[in-house]
Amino acid sequence: MATVEERLDILEREFAQVKELKGIAGPRGPAGNIDAAIANVDAAVSKAESRVQAQANVRYDLFLAAERNLREAFETQVRVLRVELDNLKKGLDERIKNEVDGHAIQVLHDYHLLKDGAPTLHADVSNPANQK
Repeated sequence: MATVEERLDILEREFAQVKELKGIAGPRGPAGNIDAAIANVDAAVSKAESRVQAQANVRYDLFLAAERNLREAFETQVRVLRVELDNLKKGLDERIKNEVDGHAIQVLHDYHLLKDGAPTLHADVSNPANQK
């Protein structure tokens, strides 16, 4: 299927050919009064111009509608991707926070700064089990 631009070019070439025929005598006999022929060609050219312009307007409107639909679909996808990215960032931030918290608790436990799962203010150095 030809694109809008290709079809418009074809129509413009046809229109140019019709315009070139203006004033050329036909094969029906000797040339006579050409006023009627000029009027007929003018009417045909005017009709062709109107037809070409109407077709171009329809094609342009279709193009604009398709472009608008594509733009709206693209904008929707961008919004969806931004929401997804925000959710991934939040999940990653939460995971990092949990890993840091877990590591900090493990370090506190390793240094015997946690007693029964709660931090102590100072290490119990009197208990030999807490000394390394």
